[in-house]
Amino acid sequence: MRGRDVLLLVALAATWGLSFVFIRIASPALGPFLLVELRVGIAAIVLGVLVLARGLRASDLPALRRAPGPFVTLAVLNAAIPFTLISAAELVLPASVAAIVNATVPLFTAMMAMVWLAERLSAYQGVGLLLGFGGVVLLVGGGTLPFTLWVMLGVTASLAGAVSYAVGAIYTKRTFPDRSPIALTLGQETVAALLILPVAVSTVPSAHFTEVALLSAVGLAVFSTAMAYLVYFDLLQRIGPTRSTSVTFLVPVFGLAWSRVLLGEPLGAPLLAGLACILLGVGLVTRIGAAEATGGAPPTAVESLRTS
Repeated sequence: MRGRDVLLLVALAATWGLSFVFIRIASPALGPFLLVELRVGIAAIVLGVLVLARGLRASDLPALRRAPGPFVTLAVLNAAIPFTLISAAELVLPASVAAIVNATVPLFTAMMAMVWLAERLSAYQGVGLLLGFGGVVLLVGGGTLPFTLWVMLGVTASLAGAVSYAVGAIYTKRTFPDRSPIALTLGQETVAALLILPVAVSTVPSAHFTEVALLSAVGLAVFSTAMAYLVYFDLLQRIGPTRSTSVTFLVPVFGLAWSRVLLGEPLGAPLLAGLACILLGVGLVTRIGAAEATGGAPPTAVESLRTS
């Protein structure tokens, strides 16, 4: 990788790690649905302005009118469902915990690829899955979180969001192999905004429009969604999914750092141990196992991922 690509990966990880702080601040005030609507709606507007500024051709844009179905599915799997579930989870979960749980996306991607694409898991990948999900158990049961119904529901919602991201990664690989980054991003955010709008509008009366919540929503939309997705899809095309996977290991680390610095969240031993197990499991699933299984062949769906 070139130095520019490394810098982009680090910047992407820092931005996605910060997204969990944005959500933790804004979701309790605005509510999950309104926050997600602001996130994808503002992101779509920013991308639309970028399209006009670049003067892109019609062929560079998503074919929403000719074939809306695939973009609807992409928006549901990669934005509407996971964004909403993670925003709901952070009503009760610390941002640091949500960032760590979200790092399980490649583990679920491996499981989905095994079922959906009939890919065989190596022994390394099997061990990686056990380690990764063992890290989640350690995170939940190690004293980091109070064992309450709401906390368990929050962890379940966060894991379900990771599952949706995993399915979305495989769907994107199969359905949009040659689409431009801006077409994928603009199509995804525009359709997601339209889908969530009716529910979001109904929650407006109960929202608290504080300045810090609105600024967090704007930061989440502009930096952690519009700009981050453009960088992510661009990196996927230029350096490939295997190298882009590096961002998976950095996002939760940045998530913990931002949560500590900006929110004052504690970093206990169970939290760090859970993170270590999950990242080690992800490493075995996406790197060692994949390298042995492919033998230099093109990367499989296991190596394609997305993090919040």
